[in-house]
Amino acid sequence: MRRGCPGIVCGLVLWIASACLGSNGALAQGQPSDGKQGPALAASRLPANYRHLVAQYILAHNRYVIRGAMISAPYHKSGGFFQGGTIPAVCVAIYRDNPFGIVVRDNWVLTVQNGRVQDLAIGFDTCSGLSPFNELKRR
Repeated sequence: MRRGCPGIVCGLVLWIASACLGSNGALAQGQPSDGKQGPALAASRLPANYRHLVAQYILAHNRYVIRGAMISAPYHKSGGFFQGGTIPAVCVAIYRDNPFGIVVRDNWVLTVQNGRVQDLAIGFDTCSGLSPFNELKRR
């Protein structure tokens, strides 16, 4: 039985992986590769009231009791294979009760385009560099 993969297939797989990861894996992480201009540029592509819009969206789409919330600074998220480019996004970590009463964490990756919040991913990205998201506290 033959083991491994043919040389050209392995080479192609390694080339695609390195192209997707870049020099430091920044695209795979969904984080900006240049820490100095990344967050400022991403924030400039979101409306000034993006935090309020994101809070309204989550309150409308989350059916569980929210125990706490944290939000990242805006960053550039890869647009993926079909969309391409980058999308300004924020990551929101929601601490909520699951149906069994255990507090769990959900990661929501959201953007605002044309005044509407769009859900880019739930649970697939890791949220880092978080700060309190007080706009999401229920009244």
